[in-house]
Amino acid sequence: MNDLSAAFAEAAYQPSDGPDMSAARQRGRRRQRRRRGRVAATLFALVAAATFTVTRFDERGPRPAVRIATSHDRWQTFTSRTGDVQIEYPPDWNVAPAVLTPHLSDPHEVLALGTFTMAPADHNCAHIPVNALEQMSPTDAFIWITERTGTDNDPAWNFGPRPASIDPTSGTDANGGDLAACLNRPLLGTERAVSFDDHSRHFTITYAIGTDATQQRRADVLVILNSFHVN
Repeated sequence: MNDLSAAFAEAAYQPSDGPDMSAARQRGRRRQRRRRGRVAATLFALVAAATFTVTRFDERGPRPAVRIATSHDRWQTFTSRTGDVQIEYPPDWNVAPAVLTPHLSDPHEVLALGTFTMAPADHNCAHIPVNALEQMSPTDAFIWITERTGTDNDPAWNFGPRPASIDPTSGTDANGGDLAACLNRPLLGTERAVSFDDHSRHFTITYAIGTDATQQRRADVLVILNSFHVN
């Protein structure tokens, strides 16, 4: 029985002078309004509960990956004395305060970067930064950049174009050969060398990464290498 029928049924028990149709319709409308109000209140409560549930899920849900290292906007820029070479690096890296291979003339050292304090080498292997590589721990990383000059007429020292980007497979494995012979102890990591021509100049970037270096540090190395800029 709907509300209007119930109203008529109730009106039938009124005095014998006949049902009050106007009053019955008013009572029916009031019941409908009350029922609609209860339905609306229930729907509002359900929507509010759902919203709360979604909000709580969002708050407790997984967060996007966050870089461990300081954000790139706090990185520093190294500029060579002549202003024609630049490279960016994180604040937890250091620029070597002195040339690490003081007895090496060609190629000459352009820059040395590391996550540790680097000392110059005074060693028979003048072409390798022996002290720095021996000081490197399994969690450290090291970058050494050299430039070869006076070789424009020697095709053997023309390294070819710079790669579009440097990745973990770029260049060659530099762990063997002179490196193994020059170090007093094995390198606690891996080393690669990438040689290329840029602005008709001949550069080699040698980098070493410790065996226990974090993924963040490994990623930072590649960002640093690809920020190398020659004017």
